[in-house]
Amino acid sequence: MDKKIHSAVNWVVLLFVITACVVSLAMIDAFAQWHVVLTYALPIPALGLLFTSYRLALQGEDRSSIPIRWIGWMYMLGGISFDMAATIIHSPDLSQEMNPIARILLDSGHALSFVYIYGFVMQGILLIFYCILWAGFLRHNRLYLKSVYQLGSRSYWFFFKAATGGGNLTWRQWLLPISLNDLPSAYHILWFTAPYLVLGSATYRYLLGLQWFDLFPFVNRILLGGTILGLAFLIEMIWLRYVYTGLKDTKMNSGTNTGSGISF
Repeated sequence: MDKKIHSAVNWVVLLFVITACVVSLAMIDAFAQWHVVLTYALPIPALGLLFTSYRLALQGEDRSSIPIRWIGWMYMLGGISFDMAATIIHSPDLSQEMNPIARILLDSGHALSFVYIYGFVMQGILLIFYCILWAGFLRHNRLYLKSVYQLGSRSYWFFFKAATGGGNLTWRQWLLPISLNDLPSAYHILWFTAPYLVLGSATYRYLLGLQWFDLFPFVNRILLGGTILGLAFLIEMIWLRYVYTGLKDTKMNSGTNTGSGISF
């Protein structure tokens, strides 16, 4: 793999982990005295994540999916906008807001206007990150699937293992990593995760917005989010099965194109 791509992926993963750690620490009671500081610090790794993910997305070479790119962008924009609008309509003073970061600011006495500004900025960063990740997935799709097939052409399950970063790992290493050498490929993990992460998250935001309007109000949010991600994971497994079958048929028929839209 190109060294620039390898470096960009490592930076994306590192900053994503840092951002996730900051959010996680801000939700742990043991770090309550640091919650406000962590909330103020959160935009720093988040902005770094935007920059590095943008660099990575630009290194993809496939530009043939512009309509799909825009459909994904509009879907994500709609989900975040709908959830935010529903929140403002039903709880303009944010007294019922459950977002842990917003609650830190509200409960620590910050002005409502500041919380609104902070919220809009962070939601904007999140939306841009999702859009970049979606565009990057589409631009890297050909390279990603080509490398996956090269590593896992023996069967669908080898193909799936390669798609989730285990192409160069044994089954034991993939299922039970116990050392640094057992870690999966960051590049493959990223592009396997990206589509169901961004689209699943957008779907979750639509459903959160609907909850404000008392539709399925008794559904636990954690259960709801887990169900959506589980379904998205299942859909991606089916898609990978379709792609693998298409690529296998392509190889057997001397490199002709397939319905997967991928040609090597």
